[in-house]
Amino acid sequence: MLLRIGIVFSCVLILFGFYPSTAKMEDYNAKVRVEETVTMMKAQKIEVTDWSLYVREDLGLLENKNGYIKSTQAIQDKARGFKWDMSQTKDGHLKMKGTRENHRLNVIETITYTAYPHKSKLSAYLLYQVKGAGWSKDKWEKSFSIFLKQKSRMFTKNTQIFSCIQGDAGDTMGIVLYKKAEELLDEFSAEKVEDLKEETFVSVSAYNEAWNDHIVTNDKKMNLQIALRQSGMGGKTTVTIGTPIITTEY
Repeated sequence: MLLRIGIVFSCVLILFGFYPSTAKMEDYNAKVRVEETVTMMKAQKIEVTDWSLYVREDLGLLENKNGYIKSTQAIQDKARGFKWDMSQTKDGHLKMKGTRENHRLNVIETITYTAYPHKSKLSAYLLYQVKGAGWSKDKWEKSFSIFLKQKSRMFTKNTQIFSCIQGDAGDTMGIVLYKKAEELLDEFSAEKVEDLKEETFVSVSAYNEAWNDHIVTNDKKMNLQIALRQSGMGGKTTVTIGTPIITTEY
């Protein structure tokens, strides 16, 4: 399973193969993974440009559109201060999206409640994402606290936390993408599981045994994904690191 550039990685199937620990331990592990990733990126002279946290829960089946509409109010009641939009596609997909921006912390929260036709009913799921710009330890601590509080309001199950950190490695002159990816793997003490090499793009999936959580791909454990993309001759190199996989476009 190689996850390619230019698409939003689909976590819908993979998410439920993720092996959980207790809720509090999972929260702690997610925080540690982000902080370790940032530390290692800085060690490689990669400037963090943004970070994100993501959780998803399958809410099961709804009888019809009316059932979906009724359930939207309960979600909005648990997410005060969000601005909401509703949409429906021609093929019957329903989506409610809410956003809340914190200018002081420079973060944006997004809640997406989606339902799509499944046989004679609707299958629904809920997404919650927090995305921050740059890196400040103080702002990160406060943002993570907000994330945990909102997550506990929105989700009833022990949902898994996915993280993604993106950075700028600067001028690509002298940077060999795959070599840089291997250097990052060494920083994480991670073992490569699979990779994808292109002229201006490299993706490496790996396993760090120090992290308890993982998914399984091709019968191998995986909990780290690193991607590097060059933007033209002499342009910058963008580095994206996700645990256990990258869940955003890059």
